Amino acid sequence: LVVDEKVTDIQIVDSESLPTVDEIIATLSNGSSMLKPDQVDKQSIKKTAVHEIGHAFVGYYLNKDTDIIRITVNAEGSGTLGYVLHKADNSATHKKTELRNKIKRLLAGMCCEEVFNGEFETGNYSDLEKATQIAKNMVTKHGMSNLGYAQIAHPDDMAELVHKEINVILNECYLETKKIITDNQK
Repeated sequence: LVVDEKVTDIQIVDSESLPTVDEIIATLSNGSSMLKPDQVDKQSIKKTAVHEIGHAFVGYYLNKDTDIIRITVNAEGSGTLGYVLHKADNSATHKKTELRNKIKRLLAGMCCEEVFNGEFETGNYSDLEKATQIAKNMVTKHGMSNLGYAQIAHPDDMAELVHKEINVILNECYLETKKIITDNQK
C-alpha cells in the first residue's frame, strides 16, 4: 500500500521499492558529501591507509597500549574513506598531558600524510575539528594554557587571544606528533 509516495505496509517492500545508491546520493545533501564507494581509486585508499595508520601508531606509542577496536580503509557513502575505532573513553576527568595526547592522536593522520606523502590532504576535517575543540576547552574552560587558570566565560570577547592560544597548542602537538612519526619511520 502506497500513500503519498510512502510505503505503509512493510510486508510489501521488495527490491523494486528500495532506492539505488545513485538515488540515495542524489537525494541526500544533493550528493555534496556523498561518495560512491566503487568510484574510490586505489591511490586514495593507499593515502587513507597512511592516514589511519598514523592515528593507530601514535595512539599506541603514546599509551603503550592499544584501545583499537577496528581500523578500516573502506569507503563509506558518508564521505569517510576510513577510520580507526577506539574503545570508549569513560574517564570523568583528564590531565593536561592526556588531552594533549588526544590531540596528538587526532593530528597523527595529518602528520603521517605529511611525512610519507609530502603534504596532508582534506580528509582531516573531523580530526582537526575534534582536536580544535579539545584545545579550545583547554584554553577557555580548564585553565590549561598560557592564558592562565581563569575560565574565559565569553571567548568571543577575547577571540583573537583564544584563537592564537588554540593554535599554539595545536601547533605544538602537531610538531611533537610529526617528530614521533619521523623518529620511528623505517
